[in-house]
Amino acid sequence: MRYSSASSNTRSSRLAEPGSSNRTSPSGVQPRCKIGEIDRKQLVPLSDYLTCDACSETKHPVKFSGSWQKRPFCLECRDSRPGSSWCSSCKAWLPIADFYARSRDGKPVTTCIPCRTTYTHGTTIAEVLRIQGASEPMCAVCGTSENLSVDHDHACCPGERSCGKCVRGFLCRTCNFAEGLLKTAATAEALWHYMKRHENR
Repeated sequence: MRYSSASSNTRSSRLAEPGSSNRTSPSGVQPRCKIGEIDRKQLVPLSDYLTCDACSETKHPVKFSGSWQKRPFCLECRDSRPGSSWCSSCKAWLPIADFYARSRDGKPVTTCIPCRTTYTHGTTIAEVLRIQGASEPMCAVCGTSENLSVDHDHACCPGERSCGKCVRGFLCRTCNFAEGLLKTAATAEALWHYMKRHENR
């Protein structure tokens, strides 16, 4: 169907009237609807909202870091705790020193060192603390919380991993190494007496 020039001019002027709902911009192009001006990445159903493991608040996915896999804590919680990282296993904020760093970017891994260590021994932090009689991970000998490893009976499991039933507690790297050299309690006691006898000389 062809329109006459008069009818076309009348139609154009009607579109340009101030009170018209189809008002065009100065360039002659109609603006997009408001929904089109919103970032479509933010248009997600409520079922896709995430709950922060740290603050237990349900928030929009853009409030969490990560692209294809979101972290379990929100950006607000992360930014409010500089120098700390979230352990997804024990559900707590811990110093970054308690985590191994990823080789590709240097960022802390998702679980702390004690959690990763106990996992390789088929047990949990809570169980090791129960055996050791401690309230938090620390060396059963010197009390430090750095460079901890899980001590187990090598007579039961000779390798670096254990069955979980022969776990004895946490030891730091130095004390664990010393125990491996001494091997028996009798040798350790003899060394203690020797050092005690000569410590004041």
